[in-house]
Amino acid sequence: MSFSPITHHLSVLGSNALSISDVRSSENLLHTEGYFFSQCFSSDGSLFAASQESIVCVWKYDSGHYTLYGKYQFWGSCDSPLQLSPTPSSSILGNSENILQVLRLHELPTAPETLRQQYAGLSRSGTRVATAHETGRTVTTTDILAQTPPQFIDTDVAVKRLVLTGNILLVGGSGQVVAWLLTEEGLVDGVIGDRRVGRGDSIWDVSYRCEWAIQVEGQIGAIRLGDGDVDKLQVYRTDTGEVLHPTQELRGFWDNPRRITGVYNEDNLVQDHLYYHNLSRRNAPLEGGWKAPLDTVREGWVKDVEGKHRLWIPVEWREDWSPGDWLHDVTTQFSHLGGRPVLVKF
Repeated sequence: MSFSPITHHLSVLGSNALSISDVRSSENLLHTEGYFFSQCFSSDGSLFAASQESIVCVWKYDSGHYTLYGKYQFWGSCDSPLQLSPTPSSSILGNSENILQVLRLHELPTAPETLRQQYAGLSRSGTRVATAHETGRTVTTTDILAQTPPQFIDTDVAVKRLVLTGNILLVGGSGQVVAWLLTEEGLVDGVIGDRRVGRGDSIWDVSYRCEWAIQVEGQIGAIRLGDGDVDKLQVYRTDTGEVLHPTQELRGFWDNPRRITGVYNEDNLVQDHLYYHNLSRRNAPLEGGWKAPLDTVREGWVKDVEGKHRLWIPVEWREDWSPGDWLHDVTTQFSHLGGRPVLVKF
């Protein structure tokens, strides 16, 4: 419960509802369903805030009732006590996953941004990125250095995963894995001009039941299709996309768990290292470069071997940003933070 001594209003969080009433008249001023974590009144009683997962809802008291003033995006789950500032341009103070956050209401849109899971893959050149939203049907490839327009690929599947292995772009969804061959510049091979790319421009596709897994060794990639069915393999060259006969030697891929690079199904991701554009060298030692030790990342700065500051990491990214994400050439960092791809290139 929370109480405002100025207005004599009492708020109560139930198992699946929030209510505010006037203790003098017992009149109900607000009732809304949903699970809320925390709540508070402003010092003058004019505003009321309650957190709901990563959203903070604010109501304003006017003419005997509380009306919704706005919903604001919080980073992470705001399950700690909230506080509203007493100033006219109110701010909300809260704690989420050990990060103190302040939201200034007058600077924020009143409707939270709709977050959608986004998938991404990095080309071998390290300059072209392929991205797609979950369950969307379009993949966009963009060169982050050139001024050329992006290329759009109409996949004809509801995208559930996107993977780049060598020159081969793999898109999984709707029970299928579809492959496109990319040029060294990261564009779909054989497509002339700026026309949209379609399913007809793919080089092959295969069907799977409930999950698929992929392994890469050198220039050989192998996709296991189905539910633990090791006999159903799609083996291909990662440079040309040529489909190979799954020999006994290639079937031995699955005997070495260190080579497993990704296991996917329609609901969740079991393992994901596939945003690395050079899988075969992912675990190779740094060659005269620098690295980002975990304690340095937590302090906020990534430094080179001489101790010079190279990159300041925003505080809300530090918990999810692992030093293991740095590529072997230490010039590119590629992570998924908050459901979105983050690419840093020195």
